[in-house]
Amino acid sequence: MGFDNWLTDAGILWLTQARVKTEEQEAIARVLLSTQAAEIEDLAKSLGADLGWRCLNYADASHDPLSSYGSCASPIHS
Repeated sequence: MGFDNWLTDAGILWLTQARVKTEEQEAIARVLLSTQAAEIEDLAKSLGADLGWRCLNYADASHDPLSSYGSCASPIHS
């Protein structure tokens, strides 16, 4: 899935989760987790460590993970 194009060194795959009981709690959790993800990505970019890739298994639809796989995912993404 395009690893050979950009994965030239070790990386960190991180995953956050929230357990909720209501739709209202889910909405709050999405905002909090999205904010956290943006902060982590900004830090990684500032350190030159952002891979620009999202693991399909752990992403949700808002992440559009296939777009991070480059042209090798074009047939799947279409």
